[in-house]
Amino acid sequence: MIASVTGLFFLIIFSSAFTKKSRVIISLCVILSSSIYNGDCIPHGDYVNYYRAYEKLLNNNFQALFDYGAGLEMALPLYYFILSRFLGELSSSTFIAINIFTAAVLFYIWLEVYAMSHIAPKQQALCVAVSLLFFHYWFAGLVMRQVFSSIFLLYAFTEKRLKVHLVYVAIAFMFHVTALGFYLCYWLLMKKPKIGMTISVLLMFVFYFFDEIITFLWEFLPSYNMVINAFRGKLYSYISGASLQGGSYITLKNLLFTLMLMIFAYFYVNKIHKQWRYVIFGSILVYWGSIGVSNHFSLRMSVLFMEIAFGYFMFLALRKQPFLLQIFVLLVLLNLVSVKTYFGDITNTRVYWNYDIAGPFFYFLF
Repeated sequence: MIASVTGLFFLIIFSSAFTKKSRVIISLCVILSSSIYNGDCIPHGDYVNYYRAYEKLLNNNFQALFDYGAGLEMALPLYYFILSRFLGELSSSTFIAINIFTAAVLFYIWLEVYAMSHIAPKQQALCVAVSLLFFHYWFAGLVMRQVFSSIFLLYAFTEKRLKVHLVYVAIAFMFHVTALGFYLCYWLLMKKPKIGMTISVLLMFVFYFFDEIITFLWEFLPSYNMVINAFRGKLYSYISGASLQGGSYITLKNLLFTLMLMIFAYFYVNKIHKQWRYVIFGSILVYWGSIGVSNHFSLRMSVLFMEIAFGYFMFLALRKQPFLLQIFVLLVLLNLVSVKTYFGDITNTRVYWNYDIAGPFFYFLF
């Protein structure tokens, strides 16, 4: 924990002084530290399913390669197969930490190779710091298929060579079949912004009034009730959770962050990054609407935007106000320290000391 916070602090405060080599070293330390303390949790939900798939492949049960997406989503099981052959049997915590580390490193490579190609060298360390600060490490271990899929979509959107672009799209699809739907929406926002924004507004209203629309269809289209029920059943795991409209701290924080991002993106995103402007606007609208469905649904709809690339988009929106950006991210970092260490409520961090490291101080040193 100390390594992660310290690394981010130096990247923020002394951003203009970092060389590329020193930036990469510090960034990898931040990612390793964050992966360790976010991977230290008791397996539950999707964690359990992924670990079971890994154990099957470890025991040469190759049927596990076809466990996801009716056999179409083979990329993650193939990755687990490689892990099982090179690293052997892993504890659940180590397994989760390695998955988080892999996802975060892939995201970081995207930053260095693609996302920062048009950013001035003196601002690149700050860009990395903001991006890694907002990267949702714990969530990356929970919904691994969608996180990996979203990261490869980022690669696809910034790759100019058509063949390589299509390869990235195919990999994203092999991690999660919903990648094609998200790819189409984001492509329209980038290439056909008027159409993309129109679809985003429609989705916002459909999601926000989801229950009312389903009730209307049930009452006025009785002959299609079986189809409607099947649709609701398919989405049950996503719409059964409590709505985020209860006014919790996390909800308020996310709503304020997205509102601030929308305002600054409108005024400050320069022409070089104009392709991201409508991605930001459209994603925020869809995210706001999805809150009306459920907590779980809003998380799933906003993986690429809120859980992976939000920090990068925040940097783009505030890069022309570097002092304001530094103050903002330092406050966010302070909040992270308050809830992830002894200074805050440690029961909310899912930390259960599963690595058998000698003592709390040594643990937090990571």
